Amino acid sequence: MASYFADLTHESSQLSVSRLDQAVEPARAHELGVSGNGVIVVTRDKRREQIPMPVKLESARSKLRTLDQDVYKRLVTVSRGTRVAYFVQGTRSEPSATSARLTTAPPCACCAISCPNWASNPKS
Repeated sequence: MASYFADLTHESSQLSVSRLDQAVEPARAHELGVSGNGVIVVTRDKRREQIPMPVKLESARSKLRTLDQDVYKRLVTVSRGTRVAYFVQGTRSEPSATSARLTTAPPCACCAISCPNWASNPKS
């Protein structure tokens, strides 16, 4: 996993990776909400997301298959605030009886899922 995160840091100067042993640095682990080994924490400012990862390879195999997807989701979650869009039905003279709240961006053209590129590259 060290090489995976090393590759990520080479791709972006805005990303930094630190290794932490919760037994050696219990105060920092507590600050991150970690009580044992085998947790990946993605943080930005006060926002924090965790990815549990089994320590033994045999147990971690299935989780490693989705690691890239899990890390991407957590990076997107902590890197941007919640976006809210309101959809209102009705006329000017009548208040809406129905409104919907959307908290994630619609899919973008580059990857067909919600991502930070959506604002500059929306699907048509």
